[in-house]
Amino acid sequence: MSLKCSLNYNVERDYVEGLEDFGMACGRTEKAANHSTAFMARGLLAKWKQPFGYFLSHSTIKPAILHRVLMTAIEKLKSIDLTVKAVICDQGSNNCSVFRSLGVTPEKPYFQHLESEVLVIFDPPHLLKNIRNNLMKHSFL
Repeated sequence: MSLKCSLNYNVERDYVEGLEDFGMACGRTEKAANHSTAFMARGLLAKWKQPFGYFLSHSTIKPAILHRVLMTAIEKLKSIDLTVKAVICDQGSNNCSVFRSLGVTPEKPYFQHLESEVLVIFDPPHLLKNIRNNLMKHSFL
């Protein structure tokens, strides 16, 4: 998601807020952040959901960094005995690149993480938006 670029100095923590930051996966840079990527876990059988992480970036996250962040997120969830069954996201080029590098194809819509398969699902609202945009952009008979 796009953000308004803003830097603030937190006096109590002696820390500049608003810089690109990928946490433990890749660290922090000196670039001002203008995008955010959020991670949320949701129960399949029980009705609950919990945001558990976000990363600030200067433009969209590069696929190599997104790959590390995604694997770190899955491992963190596994460390508290949660099993990731699926990853749901939009069809951004960085997301598609990460999944291609993990061997995801239309014929094999999942990747292997340790001993379990993780299904990749593109979220329906974005799929519908992409269909609408293509119908508006191109002439169909």
